[in-house]
Amino acid sequence: MKLKSILPLIILALSVFLYSCESNDAPVAYSNISGSTNKVLVELFTNTSCIPCVAANQYLDRVVNPNVIIIRWHTTLYPNDPFYLYNETDNGTRQTYYNSANANPKGFLLGEFMGNYNETNWTNVLNTQLNASRTMGVSLTKTYDTTARTGNLNITINQNSGDAVTDLVYHVALTEDDIAYTANNGERNFDQVLRDLLTSPSGDAINIASGQTVNLAPMSFSIPSSIDDKHASLIVFTQSAGSKRIYGVDIVKLR
Repeated sequence: MKLKSILPLIILALSVFLYSCESNDAPVAYSNISGSTNKVLVELFTNTSCIPCVAANQYLDRVVNPNVIIIRWHTTLYPNDPFYLYNETDNGTRQTYYNSANANPKGFLLGEFMGNYNETNWTNVLNTQLNASRTMGVSLTKTYDTTARTGNLNITINQNSGDAVTDLVYHVALTEDDIAYTANNGERNFDQVLRDLLTSPSGDAINIASGQTVNLAPMSFSIPSSIDDKHASLIVFTQSAGSKRIYGVDIVKLR
């Protein structure tokens, strides 16, 4: 076989090796993210066979600011991603909603595309939104029985100002951290993986007016034995179904 024909294979193998080595490093707090009382939601569309996704995942691993809440949706970009296959309906609905099936990584901040992955650019847009004012807030409390693996989630949504959003929905997502898996792209640890949506895949409708606070009826939930509840969280966010703008978000860990 000629060197010219095998050179791409050598480059690919070297890339996987280097990414694999990098993935062993412990996450380091990314100091350029500003502190803020505002919470933002980052949604990353990724795939376990996607080599360009590694850099974006490692970047988010280092963003440990408690006000940056992250959900990682796995896609159909390449077949046999086990995290996509675990919940095809919810991952598939969300990737279609954001048109994110054909190119990964794709990051969305509060429902807006963050641009192609670039560490500096993503840091800038994160800092901008962390320090921007919010018209709506979400707060959560929960009860959880570690033996029965069941609980209740209490959701409060308040709109501080601004016009009512006529197509507002809320989503309740269950995510899991610290999942060990040796992926085709060299990654071996996965965080903030979407496991389930406790609301419908497209969200549940809610009506709220400016200055109003809504306490939703407690939402009961159960955690499957396949999920490590010591590393699981519930995330609630409100979103305009049409514009995709996300107005508020909060997170609570199960344990």
